Amino acid sequence: MSSPVYTIENECQDCYKCVRHCPVKAIRIVNAKASVIQDSCVACGECVKVCPAHAKKIRNDLPSIESLLAPGARLCASIAPSHTGYFRGASVNRLAAALMKCGFSHVSETAHGAETASGNVSHLLSQWRFPLMISSACPACVDYIRKYNPDYARFISPVPSPLSVHSALLKESLGKDVKVVFFGPCAAKKNESDRDSANVDLALTFRDLDALLLRHGINIDSEEEVDDSALVFGPAEEGRFYPIEGGMNDTLRNGAENIRFVSLSGIDSLRRLLDGFDPDVSQESR
Repeated sequence: MSSPVYTIENECQDCYKCVRHCPVKAIRIVNAKASVIQDSCVACGECVKVCPAHAKKIRNDLPSIESLLAPGARLCASIAPSHTGYFRGASVNRLAAALMKCGFSHVSETAHGAETASGNVSHLLSQWRFPLMISSACPACVDYIRKYNPDYARFISPVPSPLSVHSALLKESLGKDVKVVFFGPCAAKKNESDRDSANVDLALTFRDLDALLLRHGINIDSEEEVDDSALVFGPAEEGRFYPIEGGMNDTLRNGAENIRFVSLSGIDSLRRLLDGFDPDVSQESR
């Protein structure tokens, strides 16, 4: 499987903006072109965001989804709660209607996996013997720690990410033969999907979903919402707050005494936090 983030060399204009902004310095100049070092990349997508020539791209998995949408196939879409930021004004019920028209047999909210993950983390916190716990929800941050700060890897929560939890729940409920396709905002989820292929069959971005709907001639704004009963596990609740900064922490605070919660955005913020934390020194407060 190819890396989630790559360079179209003919479009690179040698501005080096991606080199300056890459938080892990995973870009090198080869033949005057800025190429992604695949083994070093954590797929945070920062280079895609800042490239003025759009030479940095996220892997296109649309051909894979079309092959899965064969007649008689059982596909379940796992929709990240951040869909509200991309498809403004479109509820998950309307997205479900559009996806079912594309050929999906089931639709569910990834937020259900977030709720289960939060419950497992809450239980684990009372037994955690380390002075620090790092959420496993973001694959880019997890990869950054394992590749660049391995001394802190033992602080990563052993609870699987909301996507992995949700996918396992879906296959347990719907049957192992169902194919789970995730739709979300992040390129790094493609890495997670590649590694957890037993549960997550494919991970696509919301941009991919936009292209899929366009290919099938579907205008999401004109779709009628499906009933809540059409969603696997029904509508989610507090798990929908995960995309909001501090949203996961808010699901954990009840009953969590003597624990300090910290919310961060981006690899650089995580690096600064870890730089100020000695992994070999225990602390009374968490």
